[in-house]
Amino acid sequence: MANPGTQKDGLSASSIAGIVIALALAIAFAKLYSAQRLYEPSYHRAPGEPPGSRSAWPTSRPTPMPTFSSNDRSRWATVRSIVDDGTFVVGRRDTFAYILTAVAQTGQTDLLPALTTAACGLSKRISSSSGISFEEGWQTVDLVLHPDELNFYSTKPPLLPIMVAGEYWLIKKLTGWTLKEHPFGVVRIILFSINLLPFLIYLLLFWALLQRFSNSEWGSVYALTVAAVGTSVLPFLNSFNNHTMATFSILFAIYGIVRIQETAEQKDKKPWQGSFWFALVGLLCGFAVCNELPSLAFLAFVGLVGIFKFTRQTIFVFLPCALIPLFLLIATNYIAMGQWRPAYSEFGGPWYTYEGSHWRIFPGMIRRGIDWASYNGESKATYTFHLLFGHHGFFSLTPVFLLSIVAIARTPFYQHSSRSWGFLALTTAVVGSVVILFYIFKSDNYGGFAVGPRWLMWVAPFFLLTAVPVIDGMSKSRTGRFVALLLLIFAVIAANYPGWNPWRHPWIYDAMLDSGWPGY
Repeated sequence: MANPGTQKDGLSASSIAGIVIALALAIAFAKLYSAQRLYEPSYHRAPGEPPGSRSAWPTSRPTPMPTFSSNDRSRWATVRSIVDDGTFVVGRRDTFAYILTAVAQTGQTDLLPALTTAACGLSKRISSSSGISFEEGWQTVDLVLHPDELNFYSTKPPLLPIMVAGEYWLIKKLTGWTLKEHPFGVVRIILFSINLLPFLIYLLLFWALLQRFSNSEWGSVYALTVAAVGTSVLPFLNSFNNHTMATFSILFAIYGIVRIQETAEQKDKKPWQGSFWFALVGLLCGFAVCNELPSLAFLAFVGLVGIFKFTRQTIFVFLPCALIPLFLLIATNYIAMGQWRPAYSEFGGPWYTYEGSHWRIFPGMIRRGIDWASYNGESKATYTFHLLFGHHGFFSLTPVFLLSIVAIARTPFYQHSSRSWGFLALTTAVVGSVVILFYIFKSDNYGGFAVGPRWLMWVAPFFLLTAVPVIDGMSKSRTGRFVALLLLIFAVIAANYPGWNPWRHPWIYDAMLDSGWPGY
């Protein structure tokens, strides 16, 4: 019998994958459970410092909250309003308060002259606002004001908050907890169900896809590790957002497409098998669009290819199922605000430019911060560079994605055992290019305060899975493995900086500030 003290058991790739997944889940749970907004001195201005891009330091102890930014607070406010108040309204601008405030400012004691003077001054819209989004700890700039009703709504589409509101209603009935009185308990439970559990499925299916696409145990474990702890999915798991939802939907849809291809190659397949996967992929693609509108490019590309290869199933199963989430998105928007158009389509109009709005600009007005990069003169060329390779760079923050470009360029030379990988590489090239160009020409603020270009998070599965053949090739030499590990290190740094709040600038941005760059 061998000495137990010297016996060494080799670990299989599946065993190592299990360790990686367990590690990623533990990190995600720790981030989720400890979620709490912190007030860092570097993000606030000192007393007496002139206003700029930084907020004033609180003069009293802020209310402890498990939310981080205007973005997620705007969604949570809608969830709370739906369940607790039975409405989508998250605040109100009090017209009567306009008059009272105006009267008080006239300094007159005679009511009639005071009202007359106040009425003349109402065009200045002296305002008083109240409601959930104006309570301590719930404030957000992601609001629109209905110009006729004077009701505030979240700028976020209501479909996702409605889905979460169902769970909140159940939690409230079972425990008596409310978001107002027990925000930490309610938020933790909901984030566990909508972020952590889907993340587990995401990693399991990612590993299943790697078993089909990778020819190297080292390469498959490496790619899984990047997916687990090296993309911006991980840091956003402790925040209520649409980006992780879209990313999960896309990866699940990719898995469904692979299963469609495998089912088509089976000789003994059952008639219902193909239809099930077409229906599931349709629902997932449609739901992805509800969370990331540019993912419509992926839905359209899959539909176009499907019509040529699987005409009947695509037309009669995939497309109708894809339309279901889109119909719900439009219908819930009408129910919430009385119009079919989403709130963010009103950007630049009176819904966004009400008095006190973060998005209101006057000629000659000075605005600082990343939301106003182009307003302060940043050129489109500079924006493009920083979006791809600079301080918010998709490729500079996650340099592993550069390997996908190499893979796409060498696609004609690969004799890959999986037909699905060829389709995936083509999808990455087409959809990735369309989406990146969309954001270059239609955006200018990098997604605001975030650890990376969050709007591009959902294309991460495409780029990472496409890079697999190159990763396999690099695994065959020490030099290749060293370079791959170096890329992994930088990816993990970006994904975990800072460790507690995804709504902060990337490490490259802060490094540039430390080097003397003035920022925005």
